[in-house]
Amino acid sequence: MKKILVADDSSVFCTLIHAQLTDVGYKVRTAMDGASAVSNAIRFQPDLILLDIEMPDVSGIEALSKIRDYESMKRTPIIMISSHREKDTVLRAIKKGANDYIVKPFHVGVLLAKVSGWINATLDEQWKFLPSRQQSALHLLKEAMDAAFDSATKGGGLSYQRLKNACQAVVKTIGEDGFGGVLRSVEDYNNTLLLHSLVVSAYMYLFSVFKNFNEEECLLNALGGLLHDIGSTKIPDEILFKPAKLDSGEFDKVKMHVTYGMDILKNTEAVDQTVKDICWGHHEKMDGTGYPRGIKAEEISVSSRMTAIIEAYATLTIKDVCGNVHEKKDALLRLRTPEGHLDLQILKEFEDAVLRGFHRT
Repeated sequence: MKKILVADDSSVFCTLIHAQLTDVGYKVRTAMDGASAVSNAIRFQPDLILLDIEMPDVSGIEALSKIRDYESMKRTPIIMISSHREKDTVLRAIKKGANDYIVKPFHVGVLLAKVSGWINATLDEQWKFLPSRQQSALHLLKEAMDAAFDSATKGGGLSYQRLKNACQAVVKTIGEDGFGGVLRSVEDYNNTLLLHSLVVSAYMYLFSVFKNFNEEECLLNALGGLLHDIGSTKIPDEILFKPAKLDSGEFDKVKMHVTYGMDILKNTEAVDQTVKDICWGHHEKMDGTGYPRGIKAEEISVSSRMTAIIEAYATLTIKDVCGNVHEKKDALLRLRTPEGHLDLQILKEFEDAVLRGFHRT
C-alpha cells in the first residue's frame, strides 16, 4: 500500500483529503504545521507528500527545503497546495524542490490524477527487479508513450515508428521472460493511462500468440492495445479520475475519447489498419449498443472484439482510481454480463488462455 503525507493547517481539509485518499487505497498520515510535516516525512517515509504553503511557524516552503535536505527524501514526489496561483509563488516552490503545484479549490479528480501520476512516475524503480532486457524495453516504451501523450495533448500526431519499435521490444521480452514479473511490479499502482495501455498491450500480445496469430498480427494487436485509449489524453482529469459515478453529461464526454483517438491517428503517418480498427472499435458491442458507430457482430473487427474483452479484464484486475481490484476468476465471471456486449466465443478462448497462463500445453 502506497503511503501519502498530507500537511495542511486546516483540520477540515486534512480530514477530507485523508478520507478521499484512504477510500482509494492509500495509507495516509496528516500534519497541521510545517515542523510536523518535516518530522512525519522522516518517520513515515511516504511515497508522496501533499504540502500546504501557508502554515504557521514553519511555512510549507521552509518545510519543503528541510525535507529535501534528507537523502531519503531527495526523490519523493512533493505536490504543493495553495490558494495562491501567482507565478512567483509557483516558481519559488519548484526551485525549492517541489514536483508539482495545485491551487485551491480543486476537483478531487484533479488531485487524484496528480497523485496517481506522480506515484506512477516511480514505477520504473520497481522494474529494476526484472530481467535487464525487460527493464530496457519497458524504459524505451515509457519514453515513447510519454512523448506520445505529450504530443497528443498538444494536438499533434504520434511518432508511430518509434512506438512500434518500442512495442516490439517489449512484446519480444515478454515472450521470452514472461509477463508475471511486470504484473507484480505494478500491483500497488493506480491504473493510469500509461499503466492501462501497457497491460492491455501485453495481454493483447499474449492472447494473440495463444490464438496462433502470425508474428506481424501479434505485434499489431499489441500496438493497437497500446494506443487504443490515446484519445483519453483529451479528457479532463476531473472527469477521467472522478472517484464517484459519472453523470450522463460526463459519460458523454468520456465517450469522445474514441473520436479524439481517431483524430490523433489521422494526424499520424503510416498507421496500420489493425491499430485504427482497434482504436475505432474497442467500445462497440456485439448487440449494436456500443459507440461511436453502433455497429455489431461481424461488423466489428476480431482485433477490436479481443480488445473490448481485454480492456475490461485489465480494468477489473488492476487497481483503479477507487481502489477496486478483482481476482482473475471473479473478473472473468463479471465479463459475462451484461449479456450481448462481448463476443462469447472469444471470451471463452480468453478465459481458457488466462486460466492456462497463456500456455497451450
